[in-house]
Amino acid sequence: MKDNYISSKNSRTVDSKPFIDQLKRNFRNCVGTLMLTATPMATMYAQTNPVPQQVPYTQNFDVLPGNSATLPAGWAGWKLDGQLGTSFSGTATANTTFGAGNNNSTAPGLYDMVGKLGFLSTNGSRSVPVLSIKTHERKDIVLKYDINVQRVNSNRSLIVRLQYRVGNTATFIDLPEYDFTFTGPGTGANIGNGVASYITEQRVVTLPPDVAFQDEVQFRWVTARPVNNQGSGDNHSFSIDNVEVTGNTPPDL
Repeated sequence: MKDNYISSKNSRTVDSKPFIDQLKRNFRNCVGTLMLTATPMATMYAQTNPVPQQVPYTQNFDVLPGNSATLPAGWAGWKLDGQLGTSFSGTATANTTFGAGNNNSTAPGLYDMVGKLGFLSTNGSRSVPVLSIKTHERKDIVLKYDINVQRVNSNRSLIVRLQYRVGNTATFIDLPEYDFTFTGPGTGANIGNGVASYITEQRVVTLPPDVAFQDEVQFRWVTARPVNNQGSGDNHSFSIDNVEVTGNTPPDL
């Protein structure tokens, strides 16, 4: 004898074809609803990968007049997981904020500093600028940039390290030989004076051979503390300027 399924309208057997078809339709509707609600959530919490810019590439940030709400093409700002400490590793969890800023700015994020791209990490939130390039038909890739100290209001020591990866899913690789390390002289050293840089240094980075002939290479600048965690007080802000990426074209191309 078959078990009966009792409906308010009629009585049907559980193995009847109309009943099975209805179950299938209900299942498909539930799955569709879950997919529609899950996709926006995943997108909302993901970082944006910037569109790769072809080498040779230059960016002096003249497109940042002091009140821009849009980063130049090829650039993004990411928020990394974890807190500001001695580690340079970290996974991007979302886009960080970007807007007008100066040497008085204390919130984590990226800043339009009038011709410079500023960035600031705080104890509880790490913000990094990201550049994406493509090296089609190019080898011997060299990256040049200026690294500037902006806000200085403590004697804390911080390091800005360049990292790179091929593509947009691999683990970032450290380039510690190009570290920029700065120790502040104390409170009030460089605040209240607009966007004037306190110190500027240039880096000329000869990149490893694996970045040649690639569809996408990403760079990011991560702020961390030295192992001895010297100093205390406010974290310094920094900026990037005068970026140039060059490469050679092989004779047979």
